Amino acid sequence: MKTLLTLIVLLAFPPASDALELNSKGIGNIYLSQNVKDIQKTLSEDFYKDRALDEEEVLCHYVEPKTIKPAVNLMIENEKLTRIDIFSEEIASPKGLHIGDPEKLIYKLFGEDIEKRDHPYMGKDGAYLIINLGESTLLFETYVGKIQSFRIGMEPAIYYIQGCPIESND
Repeated sequence: MKTLLTLIVLLAFPPASDALELNSKGIGNIYLSQNVKDIQKTLSEDFYKDRALDEEEVLCHYVEPKTIKPAVNLMIENEKLTRIDIFSEEIASPKGLHIGDPEKLIYKLFGEDIEKRDHPYMGKDGAYLIINLGESTLLFETYVGKIQSFRIGMEPAIYYIQGCPIESND
């Protein structure tokens, strides 16, 4: 009976290390384009318990799940997951890169199919290194040759510079 109970608990709540596996489709059991209600069920977490969304936030907002890890932000657009931002050294990108790793490792692991753009705020000292993974896009932000953060997502969300786009009423 004790073994059965342990098995049920393990199946319902996979080890934390499972949630730290970022791949071209998402992180752990969370997938790009997944409905936010399904994500909440998967994580057994209510993102909106203490928060009501206004009309603009319904279009685009971030949630930071407590059950995954600090420094993981999920961009939700129209109730769908469109981007995952990583700011923690503990979480690896696809192919195992971490924040703080040298930029040249990105080229070594991903080859020549990398689009390089100057970082919009850091100029020549910073870069966006963009890799098309087929079902999603991986974007590394680097500064003076080191990875500062990375994100995986769908277009156009992957390219938003400061998170959710701001609508102009001009």
